[in-house]
Formats: sequence, structure tokens, C-alpha cells
Amino acid sequence: RVTVMNADGLGGSKAFYRYEDMASLKVEGPKNSGEDALTIIGGILAVAALVWLVGNADTVNVCSPAPCEDP
Repeated sequence: RVTVMNADGLGGSKAFYRYEDMASLKVEGPKNSGEDALTIIGGILAVAALVWLVGNADTVNVCSPAPCEDP
């Protein structure tokens, strides 16, 4: 927010910009939110897959030493 404006330039509490330096300022576009959405969706799918695997863990039989007894 601009709070100071005089013959040298303008500025606020964080910075003061001289008029002769303003020619070198660049405008940046907004951050691509599509990448963030894909990361969130991928994380949700990974958690869902993990929950599914844990929920179906009772169908896995691991026995040592072999041969396994049938339940």
C-alpha cells in the first residue's frame, strides 16, 4: 500500500521506489494453481489406496515356516 508520494518516488512501510528505478520493475503473473491441484488430488488418491490396502490386509496370509495351514 502506498503511503508516501513525493517528487522522488512513492512507497510505503515496506519499501520506497524512486521514479527513475520504476522502469526496471517487472510484473509477475499469478502462481499456477493447476500444479497445486494435481498435487492435492494425487495425495488424496495415495491416501485412499493406502486405506484400501490396510482395509483388505486380512486377506493376506503370511506364514513361516512353510507349509501353511489352511484356516
